[in-house]
Amino acid sequence: MDIWASIALSTISSSIFLGILAFLFKSLVGQLLSRDIEKFKIQLEKSYAIELERLRVDLRKEAFEHETKFGNLHVKQMEIIAEVFRRLSKIETRFVWVVLPLFARTGKSHDDDQLKASFAEIIMFHEYFQENRIHLDRKLCDQIFRLEGMLSQLYLSFNTENWTPNMERIGEALTEIPQLREVLESEFRRMLGVQKM
Repeated sequence: MDIWASIALSTISSSIFLGILAFLFKSLVGQLLSRDIEKFKIQLEKSYAIELERLRVDLRKEAFEHETKFGNLHVKQMEIIAEVFRRLSKIETRFVWVVLPLFARTGKSHDDDQLKASFAEIIMFHEYFQENRIHLDRKLCDQIFRLEGMLSQLYLSFNTENWTPNMERIGEALTEIPQLREVLESEFRRMLGVQKM
């Protein structure tokens, strides 16, 4: 039994020694991997934070460019609406002066100089609108086109032989112009963010 006891003792001691050695090796490898994982985790968090900040900067830059670009477009649209409003006001005023002699019973049916000035204003309005309509909303352009067509018909119906205006068409224009000016004013105030009182 001596041999068997020594083999058993040797086997048990070898097993215990190998078990302890395996445990130590596993602990050592676990510690090394744990350190590497911690380093990797810290490095990943740093790179994530850097990428996140880079993305935020890029988004801010894009937002600023977008705001600047469309802010300028917004200002341009408002300038055009204001100018169309102003030009329509001038046309309306000219037409009022055209028909004023008729209502003042001066013996004249209209004022030739004011009529000529009215048509000059119509031409300038048409040119301005055609040059700048691309900046305006389609619905607003359609309303302006309708009035512009009416003014063009008025201009085309004009008799240059004796400077006789078509009073019926002037009356239509004097009805339509204030309505369109009201639409323009509402659009302008909407763009400003101000409600009409």
